[in-house]
Amino acid sequence: MKVNLEEEKYEFIKFNSEDALRLGKYSIEYAKKNHLEICIDIYAYSKQLFHYCSDGCTLNNEQFLVKKRNSVLFFGHSTKFLYCKNNGNQEVLSQKYGLNTTNYTFTPGGFPIKIRDSGIVGAICVSGLEPEKDHNFVLMLMEWYKNNLE
Repeated sequence: MKVNLEEEKYEFIKFNSEDALRLGKYSIEYAKKNHLEICIDIYAYSKQLFHYCSDGCTLNNEQFLVKKRNSVLFFGHSTKFLYCKNNGNQEVLSQKYGLNTTNYTFTPGGFPIKIRDSGIVGAICVSGLEPEKDHNFVLMLMEWYKNNLE
């Protein structure tokens, strides 16, 4: 699936703190069942609604969650979309947009929470796996949400 179509597919009718909690709990269950060391952050409506780091995660993983969230909220697209659009060139952040790579990244694993007729209200970010796998983990969560909570 093309990256821009992923964002269109996962546009929701609603998203609230209870949804974030259920989605977060599911992410932990899935990660533990599959022996995945991940950090996950669910942020919406200017609040961190859910946050979890497995024992194998590092401070670097935590920092990437924030960078991915900042990028999704600033650009309004998934970090995978941004990565593809900019051919993985992180220098574009500072050269074109005047943003610091300390606070922003194009590394896949951040995805917008978009509400139909309202726009982007937050981001779901994963770190701890390879970037492409971080992105795929988020897509799996978005599909689970669409099938089970919406």
